[in-house]
Amino acid sequence: MTILNKKNQENIANLSNEQLKELDKAERKKISKDHKWAIEILNQILYDDPWCVYALEELADNLLSLDEIDKALQAAEFVLTLTTKSYWAYYLAWFIYSKKWNYKKSIELLKKANELRPNNPEVLRCYWWSLFMSGQRWKWIVLLERAKNLHPKDTQVLNDLAACMIDIWNVQKWLDLLDEIQEIDPENQRAVHALDFLKKNLNKIK
Repeated sequence: MTILNKKNQENIANLSNEQLKELDKAERKKISKDHKWAIEILNQILYDDPWCVYALEELADNLLSLDEIDKALQAAEFVLTLTTKSYWAYYLAWFIYSKKWNYKKSIELLKKANELRPNNPEVLRCYWWSLFMSGQRWKWIVLLERAKNLHPKDTQVLNDLAACMIDIWNVQKWLDLLDEIQEIDPENQRAVHALDFLKKNLNKIK
């Protein structure tokens, strides 16, 4: 095993050496964007062991990359019938339900993911998005501030928090966040576009 994703190490621990080799091949194919070949390898693993959680997680991930949304959701939800500890299955299912505009369900899934990986900045950021889209705006800024405290140089978190600031029309805070982003990544496109918007609409640049 050389490059197997470590997102669910506990699901790898009990696998045979042969399974690990095949999963490594599938991971390589996924990274090279050869998702169909990765799926063939994973299906062979699942033919021999239909309850291989890691292979099912990877199958869902590859199906999602091919935009096979319903099949990916079936695979992720099947994982969750086998174990309640698959952070990756909860995360994938969240993404699919959010694409289907079912934010109530996606919030439930992210809560489960957060229980498994408490205070994970990416989960908090995604949780913010589902709350935002479901209209529960009173919670978003708190979640993103937590994510920012955990990863102060994560430009995705900073950009999302900046979007919150402009939504509540806290222009100064928005400008401060844009400054932080540009210090970290001067070419960050979201920050550049936000400043262009500011130039055109507010005529006020810090």
